[in-house]
Amino acid sequence: MYDYDQARKTAKAIFSVGPRKGKPVVENDYGLRTVSQRARVHNGGLYRVVATADSFYGDGKDYRGALLENPTWGKLLGEASRVMRRTGDLHHSFLEGYRVIGEETSKDGRPVKIIELVMGS
Repeated sequence: MYDYDQARKTAKAIFSVGPRKGKPVVENDYGLRTVSQRARVHNGGLYRVVATADSFYGDGKDYRGALLENPTWGKLLGEASRVMRRTGDLHHSFLEGYRVIGEETSKDGRPVKIIELVMGS
C-alpha cells in the first residue's frame, strides 16, 4: 500500500524553500546528482545547462543556456522547461537530477560547470 503521508513529508523536505544543514545533494555511483534536502544546487558557483536535441523525441534544436550563478532547484526547473521547448522533447518531462559533463571559463575567469539535466518520462 502506498504511504501518502510519508510521500508528502518527503516531498516537503526535498522542496522546502531555503537552505538546510547537511548534504545538499546525493551523488550516486554513476555521477548523477539528485536533490537531497537543500534548495541550492551543489556548492553553488556558476553553471550552464546544455542539451542535445534528439529527432526521435522532437524536431527542435540544441540548447545552450545562460550562465546561472548559485542556482536553486527552482531555477533548474525553469531551465528544464526551456530545454523541453527548445529541443521539442516533451516526452521527458520530469527533472530527476543533473550531471556535470564539462567545465569552461567565464569571461571574468571564473570556472563554469557545464551540466545536462537528467529528465525522466
